[in-house]
Formats: sequence, structure tokens, C-alpha cells
Amino acid sequence: MSTPCPKVSSEEYPNSSTRRVRLSWTEPWLMREGAQTRIWIIDDHHIVREGLRSILETEPGFQVVAQSSSASEALTQARDIQCEIILLDFRLRDGRGMECIEALSRQRPDLPILVLTMEDAAELALEAIRSGARGYLAKSVDRHEFLAAVQAVRDGGSYFHAVVADRLLERLRKSKSRSPCLTDRQQQVLQAVATGMSNRQIAGSLGLSLGTVKSDLRSLFLRLGVADRTRLVVEAMHTGLLRDGNGRPEVPC
Repeated sequence: MSTPCPKVSSEEYPNSSTRRVRLSWTEPWLMREGAQTRIWIIDDHHIVREGLRSILETEPGFQVVAQSSSASEALTQARDIQCEIILLDFRLRDGRGMECIEALSRQRPDLPILVLTMEDAAELALEAIRSGARGYLAKSVDRHEFLAAVQAVRDGGSYFHAVVADRLLERLRKSKSRSPCLTDRQQQVLQAVATGMSNRQIAGSLGLSLGTVKSDLRSLFLRLGVADRTRLVVEAMHTGLLRDGNGRPEVPC
């Protein structure tokens, strides 16, 4: 089975220089037909929470059903809140924004998370994605783009504001250009190498001859331009070829 990758599309946002980016995964979350989209806001500033609620509830189809002011409060409430989308401030007062994303993604994998932030670093956006976020939006955006981002997440896509989108697209292009296509067996061998298995253990686990494993390793070294197993794993992580426990790439590919 080949490594799944998101489909990337980009378009100009009407009446602005903002570019909207959608990353559509193979198993998108879909809202309930004809139902209100219930939203949970996690932000440590009361005025921000109320401002977001005011914007959202002027639009048909959106309802803010819960608010939390810290990561610890949010994690305590997570099991009890019934909603379809989480809006989460990246920098919370207890300094646990990223941990909160990871924990909420584990506790409520059904809920897409849209991160709101004052920072536009691509590295932070990638870290948020790896932690489970579906989007990354600057708090400086206008009302129209904010609603577009929420709607994109509601419809099963992902959304990144212009500066981060440009940087992410560049990373995706570079990653795609240097990511070789692997056969299913080569992918299995690569996964086994990443777990620390020896050639003999890989052969036994996959039902292959030792010679076949060595041949596949030589092909992997050549394709990724490395000379040893350690560099093979590192390069595979950089190019998105290694999968996590759910069969997804470790990093966006």
C-alpha cells in the first residue's frame, strides 16, 4: 500500500492578496447534513473568545457551545463537550498549546482543530499539523477569511493563511521533488529498518530471503542518496516516506 499524501490546491482569496490552501486527506471529516456546526473556543483572552463568538453566531449554521481559557481547563472538559470544531489559541496562558493539540487529538480524534495564532512561522505550523491540527490561521486576518477558514475545516479540508501557506507549499514542492516512489516491499523494509530490526529479522518478519532484503536496502540507499541505515531513516522522515502508527506519513509529503 503506497504512502497516502494530501491533495494540494491553491487559489486567490477574493478582494485580497490572501491565498487559500486546502489539503484534502483520504478520510475527511464531514459535518452532519443540515445541522448546526457546534464550535468550542479555547483562548486565554475573554475579549477574544467573545469576539470570535460574535462573528460566528452572526452567520447561519454556526453555534459556539463552549469556551475554555487554558489548556488544563480544556483537557478537563474535553470528554463532556459536544461539538464539531475546536478553535484553539496556540499560545495559552499555561503555555501548553502544542500539548493541548496533541492531547485533544488523542482524546477526540473526531474533532478537527483550527489553530489561531499571532505567529506565522512555517515550522510551528508543521508542528501543529503533526500534533493533529487541521488548520493554522493568523489572528490578524479579517472576518471574511476567518469564516472561510472555519468553513474549510467544517467541510473536511484544511486551511492555512497566506504567509504560512506560501512556506508550506514550498516545503511540499521540495519534499515531493525529492521523494522517490517506493514499491510496497521497499516501504515495508524501510518501516522495519526504522524500528531497529536487523536484516535477518526483516527477512524473517516479511518472509523474504536475506539477499532480497539486502538488495532492497541497496535500492533504498541509492534512491534517497544515503550510505547507511541511520541516514536512511533520517532522510525518509524528512521526505515524508515513514508512516506513523495510523499509516500516515510522519511529516506532510
